[in-house]
Amino acid sequence: MIRAAPLVLVAALCIASVGQAQEAIPTAAAAPPSGAPPQVAPPPPLAANDRGPRAQDGPLYGPCGVLRRKADGSVAPAADQAHGEVSAAVGTHGYREAGGVVCQPIGDHAAVTLGVDVGGWGRGR
Repeated sequence: MIRAAPLVLVAALCIASVGQAQEAIPTAAAAPPSGAPPQVAPPPPLAANDRGPRAQDGPLYGPCGVLRRKADGSVAPAADQAHGEVSAAVGTHGYREAGGVVCQPIGDHAAVTLGVDVGGWGRGR
């Protein structure tokens, strides 16, 4: 009897859940009388130089980061633009740090990156 009770309980739950189904709700719009989908005109083709209204205003990225724009709106060559970072840290009672990174583009799709870092800890005299 004790072994049969869980089986009866599971069977009762399965049978009860089947009876709670609801009717189907239509979600699609009524189809055209012919049964064929309505014809929609294709969008016009994009021009070769039309990349959107903000394409000329946004940043351009090269192998080392954002590229500079000249005064006339053209982009300076990537080979002329080195990017870098300098860092320094100071601490009380014994912390020092210094560092730097420079990235120089080579051609249009490659770059050389050099980084130097010096650390420290404890009291220095």
